[in-house]
Amino acid sequence: MQVKFENMRIFVRTNMKRNFGSFWVLSLMALLAASWLAVPTVAAPKANNVQDTWTLDINYTLPQPIMIRVPGQSVPKLYWYFTYTVINDTGEDQMFTPEIVLYTGTGQITQAGAGINPFVYQKIKKIHNDPFLLDGLSVTGNLLQGADNAKSGIVVFPNFDAKAASFDIFFGGLSGDSAVVKLPSSIEVTTISLDGKVTKTQKNSVILAKTLQLKYQIGTQARDRAEAKVKLEGKGWIMR
Repeated sequence: MQVKFENMRIFVRTNMKRNFGSFWVLSLMALLAASWLAVPTVAAPKANNVQDTWTLDINYTLPQPIMIRVPGQSVPKLYWYFTYTVINDTGEDQMFTPEIVLYTGTGQITQAGAGINPFVYQKIKKIHNDPFLLDGLSVTGNLLQGADNAKSGIVVFPNFDAKAASFDIFFGGLSGDSAVVKLPSSIEVTTISLDGKVTKTQKNSVILAKTLQLKYQIGTQARDRAEAKVKLEGKGWIMR
């Protein structure tokens, strides 16, 4: 029995407990294939239909390309980055654990910070002349209330598919809203611990979290990618 999800992007989130524990790796291609086959339907909740627990305020810049040569490398490489600031006006301290993923219109999936040398963050921080900009690991943690306790972060992606004319960024960890969706049939989940141990289990439900979706178009051709300008085409909250 296959599963079809409605009212949500059919991309499966990878949850990783930072620095300890284990993370879930779901068979993305299998689920994508299953979503197009004949099927009972599971309707995912819309973000505006989920009980509002807390949501952080966020400001962010447009993603932009940057060429950086990391020490020890012979040539510079192209990266994409944006900066953001989160403010906690929820009425109580919150744990901020950002989960940020980029999806291209051609189907490529890239996790923020994947394989990024720390020098890249240092270089961007220097360009912005802002010592308070934090990388993805450093920005994680307790977020106290009020604008005076705001945190600012740098999000960096390696260069993505040159053929992609559009991409979406999904920013998780900004809200405490979540919902459990029961599946009409169980799916197999592979758990990989940090020491490499693989365990397979069956899951009968998935947990969806309120996530900010940002949709962008790229204004230049592939050969001009280093000079590309992006345009924000849409934004909104989804359950993912």
